[in-house]
Amino acid sequence: MSDVELDWMDVWKVEKDIVYLYHHQTEYSGIDGDLAYTYLFNLPYWDYLPLEMEGLDSEEKQFVETGCLILLLCMALDLLEGSGHYLRSYLERCRTAVSRLRPDDPSVARLVQIVQTALDAAGEGQLWGHQREEDLQARLARSRDMVWVNEAFIRGYFRRMAGVEKLSNGSV
Repeated sequence: MSDVELDWMDVWKVEKDIVYLYHHQTEYSGIDGDLAYTYLFNLPYWDYLPLEMEGLDSEEKQFVETGCLILLLCMALDLLEGSGHYLRSYLERCRTAVSRLRPDDPSVARLVQIVQTALDAAGEGQLWGHQREEDLQARLARSRDMVWVNEAFIRGYFRRMAGVEKLSNGSV
């Protein structure tokens, strides 16, 4: 559980950021990390992990948690690609927050692992894609992971909202 107490206004603010991020990410097959974090995406997303709040249903909780994970992934990619530094001073808090998650859903568990890997690499000061000696298989695996995140969570969100895909409880 996060040390920060959140209310509905906090949840609504972060949901707004998540939906805008998802909208932006639909332009890509994978995940774009080069975003304006100082101006647009500047909430403490790690404080929402895990999200415990009275009255919050499980679907909304999962939406906020996975959205915050994807925001942290974008920020970590920003560091790993060498284009930004916004997350650097918050890396340890992010790693701690992500490590507290215990998802039951296998897709969310995979997302958590992908985000943990990116945060760990960012913490080690790695720059992905800039080393000639980098293992091609590792680069391909990361690329497949980013495409999967986009397809499973971002495009999946829009399919559910359009009623194209049934929700986990069977309703549309």
